Amino acid sequence: MENKPKSWVLWVGLAIPVVMIVIIAIYSYVPSVVNTKYDFLYYLRDYSNNYCVPGGEVFTVKNQQIAIASTTLLVKGSECRFDAETDPPRIYRYDTSKDTILTITYADAKKLKIDNNPVSPDGVSVQRGGNYNAGIFEIFGGYNNSYNQMYLKAANSNARQLNMDTGNTYNFILIGWVAR
Repeated sequence: MENKPKSWVLWVGLAIPVVMIVIIAIYSYVPSVVNTKYDFLYYLRDYSNNYCVPGGEVFTVKNQQIAIASTTLLVKGSECRFDAETDPPRIYRYDTSKDTILTITYADAKKLKIDNNPVSPDGVSVQRGGNYNAGIFEIFGGYNNSYNQMYLKAANSNARQLNMDTGNTYNFILIGWVAR
């Protein structure tokens, strides 16, 4: 009887690290999937010198319908008024399934049923950029430090960058979530 070396042990020992590297590479390079069945409405504050700066929120949600919260705005310490019915800030609807933005009128927004919770009914929120883990380790490019971007963030800590330019993310004001 011949004494053969147990080469299968060697192959298993070499295969385990290779398989682990492949799994980590796939996990790191496959984009995280953050989806929601809801679109969201938002508006942008305009802090330029030519426009009124909101002293508070311009829009609010009452009984699942958009409403005007304030018609008084501040300009460098003095008050100005605007007609919120005919000339409010632009309202945007972000279609999360297509990553597109549609400008809608206040009258159109009033027809929508809005959930003003900061988190959608299926557990997704819109957040400013930060250290959101989209991978398994930072060395594999899993973190994103872009504070000038907006993200859809799921409860499981995955995040997806939104296709939007708010200029400055602090101009972004979420109104609420709308079912598609």
